[in-house]
Amino acid sequence: ILAVRTGTVLANIATIPITTDGINYAILFATRFSLVIIIGAVLVLTMSQTTLSESCTRLLSPLRHIGIPTQEIALIMSLALRFLPTLSAEAHSVALAQIARGSSIRDGSFKQRVHAITALIVPGFAGVIRHADTLALALDARCYTPGAE
Repeated sequence: ILAVRTGTVLANIATIPITTDGINYAILFATRFSLVIIIGAVLVLTMSQTTLSESCTRLLSPLRHIGIPTQEIALIMSLALRFLPTLSAEAHSVALAQIARGSSIRDGSFKQRVHAITALIVPGFAGVIRHADTLALALDARCYTPGAE
C-alpha cells in the first residue's frame, strides 16, 4: 500500500499517498500469502513428515545440477514444519502464564502494553533457542554432516 505510487490517490497519510494500485497489490499479496499458508497447512495435515521431506527433495532435485544442496533444504523445511506445532504450543503456554500473572496486551498505557508484549517475546525466543540447541545436539549425536551422502 505504501510503496506503490501508481493509480488514483485515495488518501494521504502524512506525505504518503494511498493509491488504488497499492490497495490492489496489498490484496493480491495477502491472498497469495493466505493461500500459501492454507496449502502448507493442508500438506502438513495430510502427509507424513517422511513423505513430505521426500516430496520436497524430489521437487527440488533439478536444482542439484546447479550445485544447490537440495537434501539440506528439504531437511530444513521438514524440521521447520515439524517444530511449528511445538513452537505454537510453547507460545500458547507463555501467553497463558502471562495471563495468569495478570498481564494484558490490550489494557493499560502504551508503555505497559510494550512491557506485556516483551514479556511474551523474550520467553518465546528463549524457547526457540532451547529447541534449536536440543535439535543441534540430536543431529550431532546422530553424526549428521551437511552435504554427506
